Amino acid sequence: MLDQLERIEKRYQELNRQIAMPEVAFDLKQLQTLAQERASIEGLVTKYRQYKATSKSLEETRAMLSGGLDEGMTTHKYEHHSPRISRARVKKEFGDHDLSLVQRLLGG
Repeated sequence: MLDQLERIEKRYQELNRQIAMPEVAFDLKQLQTLAQERASIEGLVTKYRQYKATSKSLEETRAMLSGGLDEGMTTHKYEHHSPRISRARVKKEFGDHDLSLVQRLLGG
């Protein structure tokens, strides 16, 4: 299934490339056909891209948690002001959940 979604995403990119071509802009029938096809798969491509981003984020979180969280500081890739955050900050972001529970839920 993911292979099919990847092919659809590539087709979407190809459609965007074709629509941007100057010769297509002058062929209204071709432009309309390409635009309709693109519109028919746009929602699916958007959801697939969200899925890929979420999967990547989950894998990064699993990797971070699999190394364990020390009582001291841990590296956090997404921190804007500082690349390091405290264990207390991580606990705060997870709410009242025990970090070991979060690790188990994520399969880490």
